[in-house]
Amino acid sequence: MSVTTRPFGRGVAPLLMMLFWNSTVGAESPPPTVPLTLEAALATARQSSPLARAARLSIGEAAGSLTGASVLLVDNPDLAGSAGPRTSGLADEIRTTDFEIGVGQRFEIGGQRGHRIERAKAQLEAAKASADDVQRVIDLAVARMFYATLAAEARLDLLDQNEQLAGELHDVARRRLDAGEGTPLELNTAGIRFAEARRRTMAARIRLQAGTVRLAELLGLPPATRLDPQGDLPRDEGAPRAEELLSRALQSRPDLTGATRTVEAAAAAIGLADAEAWPDPALGLSYSKEEGDRIWRVGVSVPVPFFNRNQGERERARATRSRLMAEREALRLAIESELLQALLVYDQARSALQLYDAEVLKAQSESVELLRLGLEAGEIGISDVIVVQREVIEGREGYLDVRLALAHARAAALAAASLPQTATLQGEKP
Repeated sequence: MSVTTRPFGRGVAPLLMMLFWNSTVGAESPPPTVPLTLEAALATARQSSPLARAARLSIGEAAGSLTGASVLLVDNPDLAGSAGPRTSGLADEIRTTDFEIGVGQRFEIGGQRGHRIERAKAQLEAAKASADDVQRVIDLAVARMFYATLAAEARLDLLDQNEQLAGELHDVARRRLDAGEGTPLELNTAGIRFAEARRRTMAARIRLQAGTVRLAELLGLPPATRLDPQGDLPRDEGAPRAEELLSRALQSRPDLTGATRTVEAAAAAIGLADAEAWPDPALGLSYSKEEGDRIWRVGVSVPVPFFNRNQGERERARATRSRLMAEREALRLAIESELLQALLVYDQARSALQLYDAEVLKAQSESVELLRLGLEAGEIGISDVIVVQREVIEGREGYLDVRLALAHARAAALAAASLPQTATLQGEKP
């Protein structure tokens, strides 16, 4: 894991090259490792994630509904015709052939088209907000997995050092036994410690590989893509501005925006249901020929809403709107709770991180070096080395765990406040 971020830019060119490599070279040649920053990972997920793409495609479905709602007349004209002979007498002598042809059109007079357009526009905006919220959740998952992969790589480096020290300890124990200065118990203890260190290193390597596979999946890349996350885990940015973050969340969260647009669509549905209670007149024009006479007729028909006044749909539309309003209020409370919980976890992680001040970190680094020197000089016993080594490794792993917890809490708070994962909790770019 690199402490400083390697230059990468805002594009995703290296990842696109990886896709080209996979499609042209084949499985026989191992693909090159792709350096990856958090910014590049987020950009790649926006472009390549199947879930993000599916969410964007749903916008097209809602746009189609708006196109259908914008049609001038919802019903097409009715064209009808009839023809037949006119007979008379006992012999059914055909006198003339009569025919009639006519066209009719139903018109909405309650403003239904306007309500349909209003509902479709609100549904389109809700679909856009839903796609934005899917992307927000994907960004959070990418950021968390990116940080987890960085931490897994740092843990592997740490355990590699632990394994190296345990191997040196095992060699010393063997030499001491051969020189008659040690005991078989010391050698066995050192051997067990060395085996345990190797086991932990192998497990850490598998976790790192699994993390990169999961990260590639989130980015919409082949799982076998060899990713090399570059950067460092976030550090303490200071106390976040909770009130500002909460205000932003309630104004900018796309899921809350989508819920509001859904309520607006439900309100338009109420207007549509009320408008459909009005009778829709139909105008007709016909031309006929009877016994050689040409006849033009203009007619109008109006249904009488005596029994059905669209009572059921009107009642259902109002109940739907009330339910959606209650769900929106519940979502608002959930957003407040989500953000406040994330900030509490972040504050807890900050407090834990402050325990690992400069002196503690310096002592951890010095202890590893002192172990090496003391072991080589024969100033400390093997059992003492094992105890100190375990404490040092646990301390350094604890510091790494706190850094990762801080990164995850920070990512959750940014997502809850609807801020980009590349921003800070003060709402600014780092």
